[in-house]
Amino acid sequence: METGARAGCVSIFSISSGERGGESREEEPIHSRDPVEILIPRDITDPLNLNSGIADSSCLVSPYKSGGKRRHRNRHHGVSLRISRGPIAAPPLTEVTTPQPGHFPSNVSFVKANYVLEKDHLLVTQRPEYDVILCLSVTKWVHLNWGDDGLKRLFKRAYRHLRPGGIFILEPQPWESYGRKKKLTDVTYRNYRNISLKPEQFTSYLTNEVGFTSYQYLGAPKTAVKGFQRPIYLFNK
Repeated sequence: METGARAGCVSIFSISSGERGGESREEEPIHSRDPVEILIPRDITDPLNLNSGIADSSCLVSPYKSGGKRRHRNRHHGVSLRISRGPIAAPPLTEVTTPQPGHFPSNVSFVKANYVLEKDHLLVTQRPEYDVILCLSVTKWVHLNWGDDGLKRLFKRAYRHLRPGGIFILEPQPWESYGRKKKLTDVTYRNYRNISLKPEQFTSYLTNEVGFTSYQYLGAPKTAVKGFQRPIYLFNK
């Protein structure tokens, strides 16, 4: 789990390989493109035709040509062109200004850490620091690894982490997605069996128990992958 902070904002997100929120994502097929045509010397002992005194592209042939017809539209001479015609000048570099301390991107930092505190009594040590906290596609993993107690601790810490008037943006995974990951470890299976605070109860818990004054439903992203079409809520401190 990592947090990214910038200008009064903190994002809480999990890192996984190849999947997000229990939904596998297959790689999209790469559209076919014209492949690079590799040219080879006619005479491997004299690749640049230097013995004849003429260095041109006629000394290079394509193994893909058949019957005088080209199979590919684009020809790239690569090293042979650079040797026979000289180097190609690189475009001039644009002037890059050094960012000032406290300005973007110098004010962005990433911290790899567990946002879930070990014990409830540590919550009193959390001081307000941020105006916005994002918690996207994280609740299921906290729930499965630390149970109800761990998730409640995350919600309470986020509330204390916000300044007055701060905003907590939450994207919870649906309960039906938990079952596909419940057997990852003995701990996740045991926590899954003991979960009583379901995702559909998060809004009431955050407003009635944690202390957020109000919330609103922002909608769900319009994505092609159904598993990513999750509700997003905004809570006000």
